[in-house]
Amino acid sequence: MSIMIVLQLMKTHVVTVPDNATIGEAIDLIDLYQVSGLPVINSKGVLCGYISEKDIYKRIIKGFNGSMSSIISITAHAVRIGSELVRDLMTSPAISVGENSLAMDAADLMMCKKLKRIPVVSDQGQLIGTINRIDICRALVEGTINRCH
Repeated sequence: MSIMIVLQLMKTHVVTVPDNATIGEAIDLIDLYQVSGLPVINSKGVLCGYISEKDIYKRIIKGFNGSMSSIISITAHAVRIGSELVRDLMTSPAISVGENSLAMDAADLMMCKKLKRIPVVSDQGQLIGTINRIDICRALVEGTINRCH
């Protein structure tokens, strides 16, 4: 059993969305890949935010009261939001961890912030992976990670 860093546990295949994509495009990616959110990157591949289905849902449903007139207006509202840019709705800056961070520090951060996953960035801010709760759980169950740090 050893002290592990995030780099040893993270996944390197990350579905991202560019900051200049539309909310509609982000919805399509979230649905296609069955994820609850996406890291947002700029044209240089630098992590600049995070957009979640919760962010989108709250923006669309805001003000909905269930009436028929509300249903009609919310539909028009949702269509408008679908054409807005991700950069205008994303949470920024994104909560992230560095590749050399301790895995248990990432676990503490996920617990404290109630996150399912955290983007992993290089020293230059480039998005290089993600680490999620199950990555930590697997390492703990397998006994490959030291719980104390």
